[in-house]
Amino acid sequence: MPAETKAHFPILILALAVATDLFSPWLIMRGNVPASLRWISHGIIALLIFWAVLRMLAFRQFPGIIGLIGFVSLAGIVNSILRGQSITITFWGWWLFFQFPIVGLFTYLQPSWPGKFSRWLTWICVFLLAFESLFQI
Repeated sequence: MPAETKAHFPILILALAVATDLFSPWLIMRGNVPASLRWISHGIIALLIFWAVLRMLAFRQFPGIIGLIGFVSLAGIVNSILRGQSITITFWGWWLFFQFPIVGLFTYLQPSWPGKFSRWLTWICVFLLAFESLFQI
């Protein structure tokens, strides 16, 4: 794999996860794709979380937010279990609550991003916000 492709690989994976979350509800509603397509995003995010954990272990770089995520996770899990909630529902709630903060952690741990990526990301986010607003209207 060329070096430039390796540098863009995390961006491509993140873009695929975002595109799946963004467009799959509409495509599923119209009947163009099966509902199981939504699981692609969860699989990609699970891969990114695993990748972030491996990166933290390999570089021995544990950001301070890890302690906060662990504390809030432990408090929520203990509270849920003591109130009689099943472990499956508790895990699913944890997943939905923490999947995107941990993806943010993955992006933070990325050693480098292509030049002018932050400017592109700003414009992409503005475009997506405008697109979603117009689409919902």
